[in-house]
Amino acid sequence: MKYEAAGCISIKKLKKECEIDDNMSCHSRTVGSDGMIYLLFAEDHHILKSNYTLKYNYAVIRILPDWYCGDIIAYEYIPLSEYTEKLYSAHPFGNDIILIGQNRKGDIGIILNSEHHEYRRISFAPYAAYNKTLVTDDKTIIMGMYDEYCLRRSSPIHIFDEYGNRTEVMAYHMQNIVDVIAMNLDEHNDLWYNAYPDYIFYCTDGRSLQSGSNTMTTAFAVLPCNKGIIAEEYGGFRLYRFNGQTENVFFTYGGNPILPDASSFMQNKAAISSGDTLYFIEIL
Repeated sequence: MKYEAAGCISIKKLKKECEIDDNMSCHSRTVGSDGMIYLLFAEDHHILKSNYTLKYNYAVIRILPDWYCGDIIAYEYIPLSEYTEKLYSAHPFGNDIILIGQNRKGDIGIILNSEHHEYRRISFAPYAAYNKTLVTDDKTIIMGMYDEYCLRRSSPIHIFDEYGNRTEVMAYHMQNIVDVIAMNLDEHNDLWYNAYPDYIFYCTDGRSLQSGSNTMTTAFAVLPCNKGIIAEEYGGFRLYRFNGQTENVFFTYGGNPILPDASSFMQNKAAISSGDTLYFIEIL
């Protein structure tokens, strides 16, 4: 099955127009719950300050695409301060932005106000190894834990409110699950996640979908109307239907295949990086 991307944009052109330094690269891309794409740029090499503190330069570009016609309606360049923390994703947080990162004490969230100034920080569980984060439109922060050295834990998914407080744990299956590899929300905002070593897609409403392969899923889209799940696996994309059928998926633009480097999904919206180009599509 083939899906045609709605549009694309050159990351190199964005950097030039925003005057982002050449030694900064696109570190992550996130499709936000607000329908915008958040690109986090990070310095390739740290800065050693006079007090021997390592600091990093970061920047965010927020893109508003037309998911149907393929145009870029608007984009905004958000320069950030230097941080000693390592930041690895940016997300909408109501009218604000939250940067998810990590310092020596654990994972943190740095909240920027509408003027893009830091005004609050929240700390998550210390010494955690979170690397998958979803932020919902009501500021709920969902984190999936991944740590190859941890073989047993009470929960690989932690849920926090906007102040960093742990909330109730969602009811989900825990059989033989060690790590959460990828997460997404469906059209009803129910949480889906893919876990190691089961390689099964679980939903918090009790549903599950067997992928039928032992290939690790790095990201996935949940299609509306129970059409299935499109998983990015090493080597390409694959559609898993709830009736048990599977088929390979190919994304194209202008009829030409897209060779993905990395992708991000929010429900059925996708941002796919391929070389210097960022493609976007709403999969129906």
